[in-house]
Amino acid sequence: MQVLAIRTSSLEEKATACNMIVCYIDELKEGFFPYVKEVTDLMVPLLKFYFHEDVRRAAVSALPQLLRSAQDAAEKGVSGASKEFTTQMVTFMWDPLIAALRKEPETDLAASMLDSLAEIVNLCEPGQLSSQQVESAFATFGSILQAAEVRRSQRSKRAAAEDFDEEEEEALAAENEAEEELYDQVSCCFCAEASRQQRHQARSTNATLSISAML
Repeated sequence: MQVLAIRTSSLEEKATACNMIVCYIDELKEGFFPYVKEVTDLMVPLLKFYFHEDVRRAAVSALPQLLRSAQDAAEKGVSGASKEFTTQMVTFMWDPLIAALRKEPETDLAASMLDSLAEIVNLCEPGQLSSQQVESAFATFGSILQAAEVRRSQRSKRAAAEDFDEEEEEALAAENEAEEELYDQVSCCFCAEASRQQRHQARSTNATLSISAML
């Protein structure tokens, strides 16, 4: 029989290191840009690091902050920073984040992934998200809501059982709260996409008006 041994201390150290990186990004902002590509390449695969939840949580938190760092650097004319680079970042992180969301077993972490997706959408500039990427996200949101409804039905059956006790009632209350956060974050993602579409439409209209005024 093969035995798999996992050093929990090493996992804790990995989680701590990832969280420290997130703090550095938040603190340094565009000053972190020289390390953005390297850290993005590191964090994206950690979205599926199922050995430790906090590692995944740090990776999820890092992605929108990394994108914001690159955008701020581009706005301030930092060498190497550009819209083309941030577009590449969005492309690189979007599909893995959607895939990780579909498979995430922890409801609260799935909610965090949705929150990061909403942040990324809010940060995206025109042309940085394709219709296919948006459709893939919406399909995933539908699957998440369907799974949540199934879990809600299962909780109702558990609550109706004869042996349902106070301890299980508290557990169900916590699960219900986590599910509500999940619903809220899905709603935030829809709102973020609607807002992005409105911003881009307004920019297109302004650009058309400017061209017309020049003619």
